[in-house]
Amino acid sequence: MAFEVEEKNHKQTHRLLTGISTFLERYQSSIQSRMTLMAEPSLLPTKVNRQTIDSRDKFMTRLYQILVNSNEEREDRVQLFLKFTTLVESAEKLTNHLTSLRSSLVSSKNSRDDTLALLESSLRSCEEMLYSGSATKGGAPQLSHVDISQSIAKLNQFLDQLEETLLDIISNINSKKKTLQANKLLARERSLFVYFFTEPAKLRRLLTELSARLEAKKMS
Repeated sequence: MAFEVEEKNHKQTHRLLTGISTFLERYQSSIQSRMTLMAEPSLLPTKVNRQTIDSRDKFMTRLYQILVNSNEEREDRVQLFLKFTTLVESAEKLTNHLTSLRSSLVSSKNSRDDTLALLESSLRSCEEMLYSGSATKGGAPQLSHVDISQSIAKLNQFLDQLEETLLDIISNINSKKKTLQANKLLARERSLFVYFFTEPAKLRRLLTELSARLEAKKMS
């Protein structure tokens, strides 16, 4: 019984020591990462003001690559010195570009608001014209102007009459074509009428020839 109690105590002690060991390892890893961060040259005090970025300063080097190399074309040769002034100029350019973008967004928003206001005004004018001052109390509103409705009705009536007239004309033309095909004398008479309006000289020549033929027959 005493051995079981002692074994239980040893197990509890082992779990406790294991937990402490894990905690200490995590704490050590955190301290190590903090020491690495504090070892960055940008966080260390310098005795002289540098004009170029320290090659060991990874943070400033990456910031230079983001701000400068992303805006300028990459050169084939390797840059030996990275200047702070170039970094500051690129940051100022980025700030100015951001300011101009914000101004453009504000102006475009104002223009869009003006356009929407004009569109709403035009829509209200169209609604007033379409509804023609009718109220919805007596039923559905009138969706077209009275004058427009009357004009459309007259136009439809005129189109129906025009279609009927065209059909009559086509039927009359077809009937006359059949009559001319069946009666050659009428066809010749039609040709004479055509010559009378289009070629009067030819008509006179034909009449002269016919008169000469008739005279020749009388003489014979």
